[in-house]
Amino acid sequence: ATEQELKVLEREDASAADVAAALASVEARFGEHVDTQENKLFRELAAQADRAELARLADEVLGAEQLAPTRPRMIAASSPALNKFTSFVEGYLDHVRDAYSHRGVPDDQG
Repeated sequence: ATEQELKVLEREDASAADVAAALASVEARFGEHVDTQENKLFRELAAQADRAELARLADEVLGAEQLAPTRPRMIAASSPALNKFTSFVEGYLDHVRDAYSHRGVPDDQG
């Protein structure tokens, strides 16, 4: 649903009101998502997992972030296994492109 709302930004005939409405809706959805994660999911996880398990999960998340695509995906695979593989390949290519283009590096450091 969020992707569809953001497509308004690509329309040449989108009015300022259309863009503002789409952005407000996306902002509200994002706020709900963050609220659900922080106030429900993370609290439930912390209540059910011990400190060692939480540390292991944190390491896995950091590893996944380092391999995840940094741009919108070019391919949406139909199977979970193929989806995981294409994400890995696209993520690797994105990180290589980011390194060469200094994407995400402040101007005074790149």
